[in-house]
Parts: sequence; C-alpha cells; structure tokens
Amino acid sequence: MVNGLETRCQDYCYPVRLEQTAKYAKENGFDTISTTLLVSPYQKHDVIHSLGEKIAKEYGLEFLYRDFRVGFREGQAKARSLGLYMQKYCGIEKRCQQLQGDRYSCSQARRMDHLHYPTLQARSASQRSSGDDRCSARKY
Repeated sequence: MVNGLETRCQDYCYPVRLEQTAKYAKENGFDTISTTLLVSPYQKHDVIHSLGEKIAKEYGLEFLYRDFRVGFREGQAKARSLGLYMQKYCGIEKRCQQLQGDRYSCSQARRMDHLHYPTLQARSASQRSSGDDRCSARKY
C-alpha cells in the first residue's frame, strides 16, 4: 500500500479522497469537485491541484481550485470560540493503532477510513452558471 509516511498524503490520501469525491459527484449529477484540504496551509496545494485536475478529467468533471488558506486562522479562531474540536495531527496513524487492536492491518484501516468517510465538495451546473462559488459539502 503506502510505504513512506512522508509521501502518504500524495501517494494515498489525496488520490483516494479525490477519487471518491469524483465518483460521488458523477453519480449524483455534479459537474465540479473541490476539497476541504485546500483550507489548510499544511497541505501540498500543488499536488492537490494537479491530482484534482487529473481525477476530475477522468470523470468528465471540472476541478475547482481556490486557495482557501487565507481564511485558515480566522476559521481556527471561530472554531475555538465555539468550543469545536480541532485535530492537531493526521489521524491515519492513530486510527491505524485503534483498528489494529480490532484485528485490522494498518493498510486495511487506511482503506476503510478513506473509502467510508471522504469529504465531498461539489457544485451543480446551476450553481456554476449562476456564479455561485459555494460548494455543497457532505461527509458520508
């Protein structure tokens, strides 16, 4: 599966999340996809952008790239003021440890989490034609 922790984002996490998003968007009549990963200054935007374009094209979709990092600190402050939980680390390793105790291998844990809980952002054709930049987001 994924050998190096330093490349797991670009080798596994990004492609799996974007692929699942594109699949859902295509099956449900959306024509554009994006990702909440673009709000984080800690993510590799160039890799996400490139993969997003490639995967969207494979599904006959558009990839909406916006640099949402400008709102990152403001979003953190708002979340803190509301008392919301903010994870300070990638959850893959912790989740692997939890699931290994339940007899799953680390690669099975990664596959289960990313296939069952990807974050989806997509825009319908009517939102695009109206110039509406908001995305409907669904975590399923």
